[in-house]
Amino acid sequence: MAWNMNYNNKLIDRIISLLVCLSIPLVMFFSLFYISTNIKHDCDHDNCPICEEIELLQNVVKQVTAGLGTCLILSCILIPVIYKISAILQVYNNLTPISMKVRMNN
Repeated sequence: MAWNMNYNNKLIDRIISLLVCLSIPLVMFFSLFYISTNIKHDCDHDNCPICEEIELLQNVVKQVTAGLGTCLILSCILIPVIYKISAILQVYNNLTPISMKVRMNN
């Protein structure tokens, strides 16, 4: 029974992460779609709700692209560093007195 609950928790976590991963491109797509369809609308430029929405969505697009760019740069820097650290630790974890050919005199 515990195995089944653990499997269900992993499945729920995967579904949630998939939904989060899909929400970012969907938000970007619908924001850009709304901006492109309403960019030339009739307004008096005084408290126009469509202009306010366009401004809000432009800020959302800027923030998402800035966040994705930051994540991309950090991943390009951190992945090689983590790979090298794990390779170094793997070498040191495999060292034994026999592999180092240490003579043990008692």
